[in-house]
Amino acid sequence: MYHDLLEQLKTFEYKRVEGQFDARTGVLQIYRGADFIISDSEMITVADTPSWEHYNSPGWAEFTFVVKGSILQTQVGLYENRVLPQGSHSFLFNPDTLEVNQLMGKGDFRIISILMPAERAIALFNEYLPEFPHVAQQLISGKALFHESPDLRFSDRIANILNHLWESPKQPQLQKLYFESMVNELFCLQWESMLHEPRVHTGIKLRASDIEKLHYAAGILARSYQEPPSLEELANKAQLNEYKLKAGFKQLYGTSVLNYALNLRLEQAQQMIKDTDKTISEIAYELGYAHSQHFQRAFKKKFGITPNSFRKLFNT
Repeated sequence: MYHDLLEQLKTFEYKRVEGQFDARTGVLQIYRGADFIISDSEMITVADTPSWEHYNSPGWAEFTFVVKGSILQTQVGLYENRVLPQGSHSFLFNPDTLEVNQLMGKGDFRIISILMPAERAIALFNEYLPEFPHVAQQLISGKALFHESPDLRFSDRIANILNHLWESPKQPQLQKLYFESMVNELFCLQWESMLHEPRVHTGIKLRASDIEKLHYAAGILARSYQEPPSLEELANKAQLNEYKLKAGFKQLYGTSVLNYALNLRLEQAQQMIKDTDKTISEIAYELGYAHSQHFQRAFKKKFGITPNSFRKLFNT
């Protein structure tokens, strides 16, 4: 649906389309500027969904904001089964290569992407971001690259722009100016965050290969949160020793391996309570809890409310 709509879209044109594909129901909004494209996909799922794939556009860079939900993504030649969690944002250049996406769990998802010709991105980096000369060089040479903000949450300014992104003027020329300014501001704020160091440090030095292995381990947990592997099993699968797995997880994700897996289960439970009629005990069992009481205690500890009280909020 996305690529068909993109081919039909004229410059300075906005489109909004509702549709359904497999277990996904969604709304897609797109605006095409003179040298950028804004894409906003909102999806609701009531069951686990199959992955989908496409080839990245040649000659275009992309910056992405994961507003709701989390996705599991493979960029051939760059990374495999990397978790892009809610609140993360990234810059990608991987032209003419296969991209595979998988929604993690059920519930609400929203992903906003901005496509920009590599030539425009190069000009912006050369003029405004001397701290990242290698990015412009890689774009010029056509080499793939990926940068992710070290802060796994949006700044208030980024969140405000994304929440009000489509509140543009109706007058065509002002609408053109509005979206142009939104793209420039998001680019500016995203790369401002790239200049920051991650908030959590453990003293351990992580190589690029270590980081990829940690993302791979997070992907394993995302696919098996109902019955997560032991620490030893996870370390073996990720080809890391247990110390580097634990310390690296704390540095990269700001939490322990155990809490990361626990949070995945509890976030999935929250969606199931909202979107299904299953009992609390059924949800607990489906998510791998042997006893409903253990699940209810963990849920209240994370969200500050019991599962039954949380459900009542959506039934009133």
